[in-house]
Amino acid sequence: MSDARTTVLAQWDRWLERSTDRLIDLDGRAPAAGTDRLDLAAAFVARKAIAARVDELRAAAGEPGEPDPAGRPVVDDGGQLVAADLPSAARLLDAIVERLEHRLDALERAEATVATALADGERDLAVAEPLARSLEQDVRRVAELRARLDGAPRDATALAPLATEAARVRAELETAAAHRDRLLGRWPALEGELVELTAREAEVRELVARCREKVRPLPVLAVPSVSALGPPEDAAELARLAWPGARARMEAYLDRVARVRRALDEVASRHRELMDRRDHLRGLLQSFRDKAGEHGVGEDAELERMFAHARELLWSAPCDVEIARGPVEAYVAAVNARVVP
Repeated sequence: MSDARTTVLAQWDRWLERSTDRLIDLDGRAPAAGTDRLDLAAAFVARKAIAARVDELRAAAGEPGEPDPAGRPVVDDGGQLVAADLPSAARLLDAIVERLEHRLDALERAEATVATALADGERDLAVAEPLARSLEQDVRRVAELRARLDGAPRDATALAPLATEAARVRAELETAAAHRDRLLGRWPALEGELVELTAREAEVRELVARCREKVRPLPVLAVPSVSALGPPEDAAELARLAWPGARARMEAYLDRVARVRRALDEVASRHRELMDRRDHLRGLLQSFRDKAGEHGVGEDAELERMFAHARELLWSAPCDVEIARGPVEAYVAAVNARVVP
């Protein structure tokens, strides 16, 4: 046998081995019935006919002068034509196998999508159903979604939207449950919060009283009363209510507490700001008095008169910060005008 024929036969053997492996793989993946199974049967028939022709090539390889069997038509066991020659038969088998692989890949992807959507929907509803009952929220919505999922055709087009909706309702219910847990967890600490808030109210009232003695014009803000909130409802009483009702009461009370806290902070901030403005003007006036002295104009009669006027306003009680600001700014400008750069 020539080296060329040996090489050709080795190539055909490798091709047959690969084709056989692909067909065996497809045989395990193809549905039990249908077009794919018929195409697979035809592919096995073609593979058998091609293997028989390769065996003829091997037998004829040692016979000098024999015509090449690869060029003759390839027929199956029943005498049906497979292809005009051996290379054509191999191309035909490759095309059948490739088409089957593509179809089965698509089928398996679709089946995986369906399985994933169904599993996701089932998992999310398994969480959402008890949450809906305990929260008494979206119970009907979850029940209807369960019925739709159970009765939906097992295809991706029908199941994917249901899985998405199940994920959404689960997320909403989990958010609601987390909010419930935060409210219930905070409730026992409310008594301590109210004690701290009462102390804060006392501090703010003291600040307002100090400001009333020392500065003006005071902000038109009332100090809120913590006692007006009343005590929080008993946790045991709230527990006997349906959650939507308990949540509404708890949120309303906590909202009032938050408003009182914000109001106290605002009153304190506005009054402290007024005191800070007075202190800033005092510091500014003194710093420019020092500047005038450093530049030898500290004894200037006009500057002394302006300084004394501004100082009298700033150190009076209560000090009108708005009125005092003008004389301070006038003194600053006068010092700057007299100081030679």
